[in-house]
Amino acid sequence: MTEGVKIAITAGLTAIGGVVVFVIGQIVQKWFIDPIQEKRKLVGEIVHSIHFYANLPGYVYIAKKRPTILTNQEKIGSFQLEHIRDVTSTAMTKFREATKTLRDLSAQIHKNIQVIPLYPILEKLRIVRKREDLVASTRCNFRGKSK
Repeated sequence: MTEGVKIAITAGLTAIGGVVVFVIGQIVQKWFIDPIQEKRKLVGEIVHSIHFYANLPGYVYIAKKRPTILTNQEKIGSFQLEHIRDVTSTAMTKFREATKTLRDLSAQIHKNIQVIPLYPILEKLRIVRKREDLVASTRCNFRGKSK
């Protein structure tokens, strides 16, 4: 072989090798890295939502119990009862919003687990969280019932 042919073959093999490495890198990124990153962002959203709505159950409990106590006392003016009803309505609206948000995030985490290929292998290598832990963390809703 002449020197020019050797150079052309080397350049061609280098280009083909580069394309193969690029394609394999894209497959790994699209199938593994992107879904794992998305799952981690989702876990962060769940943690944020739990902290954001952390004070809500106690607030709803007080708002639900107060009107019954206050309606039993007939000396309370209508302004105070109306105010308590507004608080109850607001608290229940926030409660429904929190429930909807957490249910949506729960569904997204279940979907995300299914999207990642070879999840059991990645789980054993400790690259991703255990499936049981993620599923168990999404089982309870705001009303304390299991799904």
